[in-house]
This record gives sequence, C-alpha cells and structure tokens, in this order.
Amino acid sequence: MGTLRFAPQLRVEPVPDEAVYLVSERGVTALHGRPVAVLAPLLDGTRDLRRVLADAAPQVPAREGARIVQRLCEAGLVYESDRPPGPAEAYWALAGLPPGGGAAPAVAALPVLDAPTPAE
Repeated sequence: MGTLRFAPQLRVEPVPDEAVYLVSERGVTALHGRPVAVLAPLLDGTRDLRRVLADAAPQVPAREGARIVQRLCEAGLVYESDRPPGPAEAYWALAGLPPGGGAAPAVAALPVLDAPTPAE
C-alpha cells in the first residue's frame, strides 16, 4: 500500500476557520469543513490510509475520514503512490490523466494501422 498525497499539480493552501484551497493552473477548489482541515496536512505523501486515519482519529472518526479520503480520490484530488511525484506527474495530471504515467495504457490501446503502400 502506498502513501496518500494531493495530486501533483495542486498547491494546498489551508486558511484556518475558512477552507482548504487547492490551487492549480486550472483554478481553485475550496474544501470546507473541520474534518477536511484536519485531514489535509496528513495527505502529504508520508502516510498510508491507516496512518492518516490514526493520526486524525482524535478529531475525525475513522469512518468519516475514510469516506472523505475516498471522495477526494474519486474526484482526482488525492491519489496513492509508492514514490514522490515529479514534474512529469504534474504534467500528466494537468492533461487529465492519472499521475504516475497514465498515458501508457491509453497509447497502448490505440489500434495499429498499416501504412498504405504506394501505388505502382
């Protein structure tokens, strides 16, 4: 199991008592609520889900924390990885592909067409 982190194209900007803002070249997403404010700093790529939930447990029940993390993953804002992101992951994420090389399967799935032979 890998560690959880916000998508590489996102800069996380928490504003206490207001929201956690996720800033990218495409815009800003605001995440509201105390549970998100507690979870956001824990989603820094140093913890797996079990550790995130354990560290948040004093303030966020595990079931609620797991539900929030799942929704963030489904929205493409958080992902699990075994390695730190680099510039390539941010590029692919901005292109709408999953961080970590999501382009390869899409390219591999394209049909191969034979080049036409010149008419003699």
